[in-house]
Amino acid sequence: MKKIFSLSIVALASSLILTACFKDKYKIDVADNTNRVIVEFADGANDINQINLDYASTPVDVTEIVLRVDPRSVQDKDVTVKFTLNPTVIADYNTANGTTYSSLPANAYTIDSYTVTIPAATRQVAVKLKVNPSLVITGNYALGFSIAETSAGDISKTYRNVLYALSVKNKYDGIYKLKAYANLGTNTSAPYLVSTDCAYDLELVTSGINSVRMSNQPLWRNNAFYDGFCNVNFDFAFNTTTDKVSGVTSYASSGCGGAPIAVNFPGAYAAYDSHYDAATKTIYVRFGLNNSATWNIIDTLVYCGPR
Repeated sequence: MKKIFSLSIVALASSLILTACFKDKYKIDVADNTNRVIVEFADGANDINQINLDYASTPVDVTEIVLRVDPRSVQDKDVTVKFTLNPTVIADYNTANGTTYSSLPANAYTIDSYTVTIPAATRQVAVKLKVNPSLVITGNYALGFSIAETSAGDISKTYRNVLYALSVKNKYDGIYKLKAYANLGTNTSAPYLVSTDCAYDLELVTSGINSVRMSNQPLWRNNAFYDGFCNVNFDFAFNTTTDKVSGVTSYASSGCGGAPIAVNFPGAYAAYDSHYDAATKTIYVRFGLNNSATWNIIDTLVYCGPR
């Protein structure tokens, strides 16, 4: 019995010693992981990031892409980092999310250098990128980057890649609320008032230098009065000097088959002052549908805020 007891004590003591060793080693590793230099993209934690540009015909500076030393790291000297374009980052995101982003055209941007220095004083640096918004205004473009080398420490395993989608906005772009009077389908109580508020998130999305496209269908309602109107949304074009509406065209809405309904603009409403009021950010426009002066829509689109 004594021998068994003694052996148990020895086994217990050995177990405590081993446990203490494991704990000490674990503490050393954690401290080392926390303090050593790790370089990363500041936005690498996000699946995708957005760069929104105002329209311009010449290159503009983009400062959103930032390389840094992990905030937990101890950095006592400057660190040089090399990064590269990586289209695979875009392809992987498309595969995982069903999107169709493509690489930003080479003629649409310039990067000053793919080697940057992260100063010890600031611990981060922005990539010197210029983009020409006029060359990417109608595309679905993105930039993917990866960190390739660092002069000190390690590259973050989690945030070594980053993805940015780019979009260009003209001055008409935004979220709007709408008021319309329309004769639609079998509705006999015309003109019929249709309206939305800002919470509806009706978006007018830049489709060109001087045009915006309605991104969803505010006038579609699932009843007999509206079912013929499901297959159309609108593009509004403007004279950028006068802000007059220069054209209205239609396109088929998603989820509704069939050809878009023809638009008669200015048609019967030639005398109406269809325009964008820059002071109130309001769009006033009248136009006919199906080339009819009686089947019509009169929109007042009031700006709610940026999308």
